[in-house]
Amino acid sequence: MGLPPAIRRRFGHALFVLQQGGSYPFSKRLRGFHGVHEVWADLDGNTYRLVATTTVGDAVHVLHVFQKRSHHGISTPAKDVAVIRARLKRIGGRP
Repeated sequence: MGLPPAIRRRFGHALFVLQQGGSYPFSKRLRGFHGVHEVWADLDGNTYRLVATTTVGDAVHVLHVFQKRSHHGISTPAKDVAVIRARLKRIGGRP
């Protein structure tokens, strides 16, 4: 809930689209994971990311939401990948 309201609205809409089986324009499959989507949004020079999966049961599971702070490219930081992997394992998904 600490995200800016505009980001929360955008991520909420993205989750709705994913839940309906659609493809959100500012999303992609997260490389190295099966059925995991990464949604991004920019606001005031900051980039925010939401990572969710639709392949476990009949729900959309939000695995991680964070503000990307790395200035070393577009890759997802290793500590965030570890969080995503652990949460996906906890809900019974496969990487």
